[in-house]
Amino acid sequence: MKDKFLMFEEIYMNFKMVYENYNVFDLKKSLDFYEKALGLKEVRRKEAVALTIYQ
Repeated sequence: MKDKFLMFEEIYMNFKMVYENYNVFDLKKSLDFYEKALGLKEVRRKEAVALTIYQ
């Protein structure tokens, strides 16, 4: 019988992050953290115009 952790790893650890959006104050510091701590890489960036709605 396989170890329960190995079975969990085979089933749940094969995933793909399709869409993520992060709003941050310090972009360089945040990118550095996500790359070094989590091993994530930026693959695309879309610049957006800031929009403020007043009521």
